[in-house]
Amino acid sequence: MKNEKLNADRELMAQGIGNMLIPLFGGVPATAAIARTSVAIKAGGKTRLVSVFHSIVILISMFLLGSLMSRIPLSALAGVLMVTAWRMNDWQEIKTLFHNKVKTNISQYLITMCATVVFDLTVAIVIGVMVSIILFVLNNSHLHIEVRDIDKDRVGKDLKHHHQKTRIMYLSGPIFFGTQEQMTQVLDSLDNSLEAIIFSMRGVPSIDDSGIHEFFEIVDRLKEQNCKIKFSGIQEEVMIQFKRNHFDEYVGKDSFCWDAIMALEALDQELIFA
Repeated sequence: MKNEKLNADRELMAQGIGNMLIPLFGGVPATAAIARTSVAIKAGGKTRLVSVFHSIVILISMFLLGSLMSRIPLSALAGVLMVTAWRMNDWQEIKTLFHNKVKTNISQYLITMCATVVFDLTVAIVIGVMVSIILFVLNNSHLHIEVRDIDKDRVGKDLKHHHQKTRIMYLSGPIFFGTQEQMTQVLDSLDNSLEAIIFSMRGVPSIDDSGIHEFFEIVDRLKEQNCKIKFSGIQEEVMIQFKRNHFDEYVGKDSFCWDAIMALEALDQELIFA
């Protein structure tokens, strides 16, 4: 709200220390509240001293004006809370959210808002985070696969082999138990007489044990068909998982290349001397 970078670690550490000390004085642990901060900023507050003075005023009011404050009608307090809640919302951001019609963001917003009304802010935040995690997994669980022929004009290298039976399989997305079957289905649709396949995996950020075991089976299957295999663009995290499962030794360390062009050059030599 102030366009100021927030140090969340410092805030949470301070809040945690405070919650450990408060019960020693008969207090109840609490979460951070954005209502008073929002009201203070809307009223023109600029520094962190706003919270300090606000706390002092509340303490003085509790001790000196308690009898008078108890006479304030709850309906009046409810009206103050409603106005405060209304002013806390960033209506321009909410309008943009629904105008762009991004279903994921709208779902997160509505679920968190309803949870805030039904339960409380703390529970709503937990529910909102869980929903965000689930939606993130669902949105990123698709493995995009594209198979292309070798276009020598685009390669820009003087390849000696014709590579008419060589294919490049571009993989983009995480490879895990929910997406590994897609690779097998694509391979089933390819010609069994292929000479070589290059798996371009620069767009694969992660892979789990199920995905690696699927690659073991794919390698065995392609070797039975006398189809040579190369991997290109392996990201560091994926390569670490390959090494942990000794997959790099199984297929041969010379099967991994920096990019598809280098993989084609390596295949060029192997296919010529085959």
